[in-house]
Amino acid sequence: MLFYFNDKFENGKIYNPINGKTYNSYMKLQDDGKLLVKGSIDKKGLIGKKQI
Repeated sequence: MLFYFNDKFENGKIYNPINGKTYNSYMKLQDDGKLLVKGSIDKKGLIGKKQI
């Protein structure tokens, strides 16, 4: 279930069509209007990749 907490959407899922895997994710709208998206293999978001 997706939650909005501390100005970000947490507990989301993101799908990578290249390798067919689904990862934990969160999204946050930054002050400059850009969207930060991070996908990770662990629930805490310590091991993963981000894209702005």
